[in-house]
Amino acid sequence: APTYDQLAATLTRVLGHPVEHVRLDDETFRAQLKGAGLPDWLSDSFVNLSSFIRHGKVAAVTPVIQDVLGRPARSLSQWIETNRSAFTSLPPPADTGKERR
Repeated sequence: APTYDQLAATLTRVLGHPVEHVRLDDETFRAQLKGAGLPDWLSDSFVNLSSFIRHGKVAAVTPVIQDVLGRPARSLSQWIETNRSAFTSLPPPADTGKERR
């Protein structure tokens, strides 16, 4: 499964403009989610999921997509290209003041 840095690199390559992975600590991430209007339970769920991903706890690649759809999963690049308009219509992200990599 791709890391956040690999996802940013793939987005950059496919979309043709820089995409950064901005690392936020859990409290900053939670505050931004709450500031966007998410309820506490959902903000906490996203923070917990982000922690699991960051620590490699959901990195296993399984055959579920192929089993369910009856075809191989698309690559990340293929999926981004197919859904390009969803990325090109987004407003620019707010500056978090956090370290960018």
